[in-house]
Amino acid sequence: KKMTSELNDDNEVTPPAPKNESNEECNKDVAELKPLPSIGKAFLIYAVIPLALFILPELIDRILKMNFTSSATALFGLSNITSTSSSSTAIISSPDQRRPNVNIDRELQYLQNMKENTRRRNEQQQQTREAEAKRNAQPPSMGRNSQKQKMDDTIAAARKVFKNNPTDLFHTLHLADLLRNRDLTYHDGGSVREEAVETYQHAIEILLPRREILLNQGLSTNELSDPEAAQWVTEHGGDEFYIFDYRRKSVDGLLCVVYTSLGKVLYMASMFEDAVGAMNQALIYKPNDLDALNQRASTYIILGKYKEAAEDYVSTLALDKSRIFADAFTGLAKVLTAKEEVVPGGWNTLVSILNEHIPNVLLKWQQSSNTPELRSRTADHLKRMHLAMFQYYDVKVNDTDLAWMHLEKAQQFKMSTVDPFNSNTENYRIKTIIDIFQPGIWTPGVGSDSIAPIFVIGFVRSGSTLLERILDSHHLIAGTGEDSIFNGQLEQIRGAIVEASTRGPMELQRAIVEQADHVLSGMKERWAKTTAASLNGNKGELITPQRFVDKMLTNYLNVGFIHMVFPKALILHVARNPMDTIFSSYKHDFAPGHLDYLSEFESLALTYGNYRKIMTHWDKVLPGRVTHVRYEDIVNDLPGMAKSIVAATGLPWDPEVLNFHMKKHAVNTLSTTQVRKAVYKDGMNSWLRYEKYLEPLVKLVGENVKYPLKTSLPGYQPPPNK
Repeated sequence: KKMTSELNDDNEVTPPAPKNESNEECNKDVAELKPLPSIGKAFLIYAVIPLALFILPELIDRILKMNFTSSATALFGLSNITSTSSSSTAIISSPDQRRPNVNIDRELQYLQNMKENTRRRNEQQQQTREAEAKRNAQPPSMGRNSQKQKMDDTIAAARKVFKNNPTDLFHTLHLADLLRNRDLTYHDGGSVREEAVETYQHAIEILLPRREILLNQGLSTNELSDPEAAQWVTEHGGDEFYIFDYRRKSVDGLLCVVYTSLGKVLYMASMFEDAVGAMNQALIYKPNDLDALNQRASTYIILGKYKEAAEDYVSTLALDKSRIFADAFTGLAKVLTAKEEVVPGGWNTLVSILNEHIPNVLLKWQQSSNTPELRSRTADHLKRMHLAMFQYYDVKVNDTDLAWMHLEKAQQFKMSTVDPFNSNTENYRIKTIIDIFQPGIWTPGVGSDSIAPIFVIGFVRSGSTLLERILDSHHLIAGTGEDSIFNGQLEQIRGAIVEASTRGPMELQRAIVEQADHVLSGMKERWAKTTAASLNGNKGELITPQRFVDKMLTNYLNVGFIHMVFPKALILHVARNPMDTIFSSYKHDFAPGHLDYLSEFESLALTYGNYRKIMTHWDKVLPGRVTHVRYEDIVNDLPGMAKSIVAATGLPWDPEVLNFHMKKHAVNTLSTTQVRKAVYKDGMNSWLRYEKYLEPLVKLVGENVKYPLKTSLPGYQPPPNK
């Protein structure tokens, strides 16, 4: 009865209203449960709850609300499915005048006013939510599972149509785009990624013969057959990029779009060399296509090819008169930070454009209060522009006052488009995990014997990429990218455990081992595909890895499940000076989703505090299970730490590990440009440069500003005075 009252018809969780009475009643019910059979009852009643709350990211709610016809294409360069919209042709007009010198006092006053307006808006929205909560017995249900199911049903229907019409180009593209959008929306280890690649390739196989026929007939392959569309393109700069309806595009235009979309899927699959190859093909058919240029530039950064990335970004900014590709600003800022000399004119090339355009975009934002979609787009553009200016003043000019002003503005514009943070949901999520994963939930002797996975967990911006690169440099260890295989299959794992737990320990063991084998197979398949792509067919002598690094920092929430499935696998928790971690999290622009709230002091402090709370819980209920690694110890004692890390994996020492920064390995992370350098100490205590601005955040973090955690690698002893 309790389970059915907490789950709705869609098998989704509705957390209880934050009232002491209901919580006490719930705790009373839990206390009355008999301990046996512990794992069956615990999972049947509670396992669904934490998963629905914390496994699927907040990204789902936001992306599913997006219109993938004009706004998605304009903002993120996503190819559209079928739309005749042309509203994105002039999102931001080109300015006529250069921005005057900055008046700090006036800018700070404007910023203060903007913050006050945002605070009032948040208070009003909070009051509205509280009023709605009073009218309802419980908060509204989190409909993520139903949204995912709805998308999967749409894909299933599209598959059926495609199967019945395999030569229909537009049915093929419709299915391919649906698959790619799902891959972007749900980070489940790339479950539909391979199918998306194959479907785009099938579309290319349909298009190429059609192009050949046109050429043999002496007809143009880049002209629009639709007179209305042709006239519209002529009036809007002569680029059919803004025609989103596939049926109205030219053959060359379609080939460009399909190759670009294929490249984006390959990028998500960490097959970066293949992604560049797809973009190169796209640019054969449309040499100055902005989407392909911009995407290729971001891929070049991952590959460490800064000169090539700079050329593509500069070309994008020069050709993009409507300033649709605002991520080119932050992309070029990354290149300038890593290697300024590869950009003609250095920082001045970017800053001159930004000084010219920011006032115009700001004016458009101020005038868009009655058009939410335009206001959201311009806010995103302003966020990216101010983040690029923050990089300039922080790295190049070393002016922390101006740098902070631009960072604050960027975060204000970002948070203006995000729903207010729900602290009740966040706290309930952590409490649920702690309440469920107590001693007795894990059955002794149940679980996979494999030690192949190495799980890297921690708070974001804690030094995890450095740790992964050290591991990946060992010839018997392979990284598997940022999209965790284990996390992607966790929903399936949970379902199998719940079902098997009702049939006794032997069936439970069989189910867990079977799921563990699926995870290991996924890791091996990803390694094989990404390795083959990076070698371009020249495999030489490949050594199959014995360990696979599964890095997803938020898996600190899932340690209980990791231990249940892989009780012998190594779990490495990397931790860094709290304020260095927190400030680094605050200033970075994460992909849309739950991490958006790290751009606001209150929600950042609460999220970090809950991370510390859950890590303390794992050390209490699973003492010694998680191996702690201090980032500062790696920086101060790389040789000693590297040897201890490798020893913890059970593998022999490989001296090449110390040359990790010389490996030509693609790293798709916010730390991409940093991990190509040797270990450096610049990031230690870096928050102190902005200490006066971070004082309110320090107060919110409270006692968590200190983290007396020590590296717990077996046998490791830090050198004296380190």
